[in-house]
Amino acid sequence: MYIKKIKCKDYNGNDYVETAYFQLNKAEVVKLQASEIGGMEQKIRRLIQINDQPELMRMFEEMIDMSYGVKGADNRSFIKRQDGKRLVDDWKQTEAYSEFFMQLLTDTDEVIRFVNGIMPSDMPKPTKAELMASIEAVAKGEDIPAPLNVFADSKKEDPAGKNPNLTLVEGQ
Repeated sequence: MYIKKIKCKDYNGNDYVETAYFQLNKAEVVKLQASEIGGMEQKIRRLIQINDQPELMRMFEEMIDMSYGVKGADNRSFIKRQDGKRLVDDWKQTEAYSEFFMQLLTDTDEVIRFVNGIMPSDMPKPTKAELMASIEAVAKGEDIPAPLNVFADSKKEDPAGKNPNLTLVEGQ
C-alpha cells in the first residue's frame, strides 16, 4: 500500500494535510497489464518513442484511478467504490489530488515510490536503477535491459544463459 501525506490549501486558503491511500491487488495488476497488447512496458515504450505526453499523463491518471481508496475498518478490505460511485471521483475534485498529480509529473523519485507502493506486497518491485535503465533504453529505441514484469517467478533462470537478471513468466 502506498500512503501519501499531501500538504495543500483548501479553497479558503487554509493549510491542511490529507492522507491518501493507493493499492492494487493482483487481479487489478493483471487487468492493468492486459489492458494493452504487449502489456504496460510496450505501452510505455510506444508513448516515449512517439513522445506522446498527453497519453503518458492519461496513463498516470489511470493508475491513480485504479489504485485510490480507503482502508476498510476490518483492515482486510480496501474500498474503492461506495454507493455505486468511485471514491477517486470525489477526491479528484480536491487540491490534494492536484498537488499529488503535479508531483507525479515532475518528480521521477515520486513516480517510482508510487508505482512500487501500489503493487501488492508479495510481487517483485523494480529498483530505481532498473526503472531508469529501462526508460533510457526505451528512449534510445533499445530493448529493456532488465525485466520489469511483475508476474515473473524469481526462482526461474534464463534458459539460454544470456541474462542472469532475466526471469521467465510461467508458460513462456
